[in-house]
Amino acid sequence: MTLQDKIDPFLKDMQSCIEKGQYYAALTVALTLPDICASLDKNSFGNPAGERYENWMNQYFIHQNNYDQSLNAKDFYKLRCAYIHAGTDNISKKNNSILSRVRFTYGSNAIHRVGIQYSTENIFVLYLPCFCQEMRNSVIDFIGDSNNNETILNNSDKITLLINTDKPFSL
Repeated sequence: MTLQDKIDPFLKDMQSCIEKGQYYAALTVALTLPDICASLDKNSFGNPAGERYENWMNQYFIHQNNYDQSLNAKDFYKLRCAYIHAGTDNISKKNNSILSRVRFTYGSNAIHRVGIQYSTENIFVLYLPCFCQEMRNSVIDFIGDSNNNETILNNSDKITLLINTDKPFSL
């Protein structure tokens, strides 16, 4: 299997979730894709999970999707941790960043990349379908850059493979 074959199920499920209105599941996939990709080459992206995530986001996501002036890689890592571990969008910490929350929208009235001051909070709003598409494009760029990287290709064998027992399979 190619690297594309191994990561495609995540991308397809993320898109399917958006199409079916399973927005929380789509957000979970989108926020974990940088972890999956960055873990394939710890030498290039760093060893601690946060360092890997942020380095990958800086290399493949932030600039390419024009987040330079709004959210940084550390903000996205804090969001990933808050959402995956606690189901929250609160990214403010005692060492206070200016930003308090990242909120996601869906529906026909797209609001994307809008900063809002609400009461005492600074909230940044992203349109979930756009964010997922941006993440998809970044992952595809990573795959393209990684097709000749032996470390990444070897480590991609560790990516979870779900087996459909209704079809012939091997373990």
